[in-house]
Amino acid sequence: MGWGVLFVLASAVHAAEIAITTLWPWKVREFAEEEGKDSPFAVVVNDITRVMTTMLVASTVCTVCGTTLATSALGACFGHSPQRLTVAGLGFAAVTIFFGELLPKTLGVQNAEPIARFALPYIRTLAVFLAPVGRAFSFGVKEILRPLGLEYEGHAGDVSAGELRLLVEGARLSGGIGARESNMVKGVLDLQVTRVAEVMTPRVEVVALDDEASLGDALEVMTSTKYSRLPTFNDDVDNITGILLAKSLIRYAETNTTNMTLHAPPMATTEAALRATRVRDEPGLEPAYFVPESMSVWAVLEAMRRRRCHLAVVVDEYGGTAGIVSLEDILEEIVGEIYDEEDAEEGADVDDRSLIQVILQPSADGDPSTTNALASAYAIKGEAELDDVRAALPLDDENFDCVTLSGFLCAVHGEIPKNGDVIIDSGFRFTVVHSDARRVREVLAERTRPNEAATTQKSGTDIGCLPA
Repeated sequence: MGWGVLFVLASAVHAAEIAITTLWPWKVREFAEEEGKDSPFAVVVNDITRVMTTMLVASTVCTVCGTTLATSALGACFGHSPQRLTVAGLGFAAVTIFFGELLPKTLGVQNAEPIARFALPYIRTLAVFLAPVGRAFSFGVKEILRPLGLEYEGHAGDVSAGELRLLVEGARLSGGIGARESNMVKGVLDLQVTRVAEVMTPRVEVVALDDEASLGDALEVMTSTKYSRLPTFNDDVDNITGILLAKSLIRYAETNTTNMTLHAPPMATTEAALRATRVRDEPGLEPAYFVPESMSVWAVLEAMRRRRCHLAVVVDEYGGTAGIVSLEDILEEIVGEIYDEEDAEEGADVDDRSLIQVILQPSADGDPSTTNALASAYAIKGEAELDDVRAALPLDDENFDCVTLSGFLCAVHGEIPKNGDVIIDSGFRFTVVHSDARRVREVLAERTRPNEAATTQKSGTDIGCLPA
């Protein structure tokens, strides 16, 4: 019966071992932090190697001793006949594999937490008696690893960004968190590898003020654009001189209105105060903060937090203005597009303002009933990022360093496409719906026929603009 007891103990150790490794390291850390220093999982976090060594020694001793006793028992029962011993040995091996390995490890995986929680107090006690053996093994491991240039660590290692991404994706697939929460965590991690040039408002869309303009003109621009902060420049947008804040403009108007005649209407005195002052003379004009377009979004966010500024000017390698980036631009990389009250008035359905819209087209025979997904067309804004476009269209853009669809089409076409130009690439026919002298504004992307090759062609055909 002695070998049977040792066999059961070895099976229990195997179940505990696989249970702990299943929970290691994320769930083990979670339990240890929630339950405090008295948690049975604390010993695993503090020294996982000691725990694993204890279980290894225990399972090895039980297996070797149990096998020795079982061999003696089999010899006594079946004699010394080679044939009988072979059959008995194969039967014993099958029983050992099933009951000693497969069954306990399956139970350990399926019931990892309760088995680990039950076994760890006994393992911790056993580790005290096996401490000399464990230290001897640990010393041997260190001595072997030292010549190889490897470090020995007996505690839980730090979590890398890649491991955190896998955890978040696993939690999303298991239903632990929603897709929105998963995207937010990934958005935070992406801030460290995303260049600020990828999230900035490009120069062609920047609304800026000449510092020779009056504060009255500045107020009109802020009122029409709904922007509370505007960069100011001298002669050229490449020469940004500061950032004008709406609140400082209002404060300046209130302060200087009291110094003007009291007989004039309040609105007239306020307007006169603003018209009498140029933007560059406004005392509340903040200095501009410049960042290179190669800087990471995370570094820009940290710098803006330290400087307590909400707007930064992005410059290219020659010092020219490439665009501007605001805290809202960075926040949108985490939580998605943010729409204010004005946007809500334009349309309550966010999907209607998506940069990529799927439009089902009738089939070639004109029968709408035969319409299918392969006949789909995409209405895409030129400023749509290629990463988003790739999710719908398999673009072959490896040879181009582009961020937006407009840049990709300009690179393929060799120049800025005009209205009606057709570009065939990556299995799609891109028809330019609207463009201007600087970039493509909107295109219609349709799947090409099998016999259409990649090409570009110019056309003067007028195409109706799709709804924005």
